Amino acid sequence: MTIKKVFNKKNFTDNAGSNKVSSFKTDLGVDNGWVVDTYWALSDAQEINIFNANLTVPQPPKDKENQVIFLFTGLQDQKGSFLNNHILQPVLQWGKSLVGGGQYWSIASWYVGLTTISVSELLPVNPGDLITTKISGIYNDESKLYNYDCSIESKDTNRSVLHVYSIPKLQELVTALEVYGIDQCSQYPASAMTEFNNILINGKLTPDNIPWDISKSITECGQDIKIISDASNNGSIKVIYQKGR
Repeated sequence: MTIKKVFNKKNFTDNAGSNKVSSFKTDLGVDNGWVVDTYWALSDAQEINIFNANLTVPQPPKDKENQVIFLFTGLQDQKGSFLNNHILQPVLQWGKSLVGGGQYWSIASWYVGLTTISVSELLPVNPGDLITTKISGIYNDESKLYNYDCSIESKDTNRSVLHVYSIPKLQELVTALEVYGIDQCSQYPASAMTEFNNILINGKLTPDNIPWDISKSITECGQDIKIISDASNNGSIKVIYQKGR
């Protein structure tokens, strides 16, 4: 099912999916932004046709306030580039963001552009549900640009799909935990961790082993991210919410 909502990006300054790793701590010590992530930048000669992964919906936070939590894979502009303003991402969300939701888990596909954000239908899911995420891309010889499809689903929901046409190549693959409005470790998911598994990456000049880099921007609760397997077929990346869990 494809239902697209388009939002003006200027309204997403607080709790929205952002493609920039610009996490910061406010004077109150509130976590806002990308917490931990992995990323792999493509060369000019490389391109991605498939980026798939599975994950299991974690338990809800013990303390349910107004926090927003995003877990996602994605394709984006390369970090540090002048055009670092675009990301295509199948997102698992906790909380109410400006695209909807509440104190429950939900899924949708997002495309964050330079000035607008497009989001597919937001669908509720439950702790323990197996989530399947898929991103596919193809080069258009006529336009010299790329067309992408992004989808996310559980066995009990419809697919939430977004189609993006005629954009420049998205040059970086990411997996990430992003949060807004968290000021206590107990506001993270009650599960010990979430694993992106069955990762499948395929495309022009894709190596057998992905040379992931790791970024850890917020670690006060022991947040971490670990590459369990860097294989391009059946890879695995683990997001850890708190130390000692």
